[in-house]
Amino acid sequence: MAGRNGEVLLLDAGGIAVRAAVTAHDGPAGPVSWSADGRMFVVGGSDGRVTVWDGRTGEPLGALAPAAPGVRTYPVFRPDGHTVMVVSTDGAVHTWDARPSEWVARACRIAASGC
Repeated sequence: MAGRNGEVLLLDAGGIAVRAAVTAHDGPAGPVSWSADGRMFVVGGSDGRVTVWDGRTGEPLGALAPAAPGVRTYPVFRPDGHTVMVVSTDGAVHTWDARPSEWVARACRIAASGC
């Protein structure tokens, strides 16, 4: 699913690609963690980023950079199915809500616009 060249590829149960591979990281991509309901998965990388994906279509939903470039990230979905904990090789631990609706709400709060 994730590879050395930064590509992420979602396969169905028969091993057929759901969509073409997407280059999502600068350098090796992985590890991968799935939400409990299978609707999303997250991929860590050696570039300090974590990417979030639609678990049905393989479409990228977004990316965060909780660590500096060159720092490997290890994301894991928490049991609630939407909180992601990221541990990185620089010793930092981060958590965030992976639901895109929460990203919009947070952006509106930051912009103080109330959207």
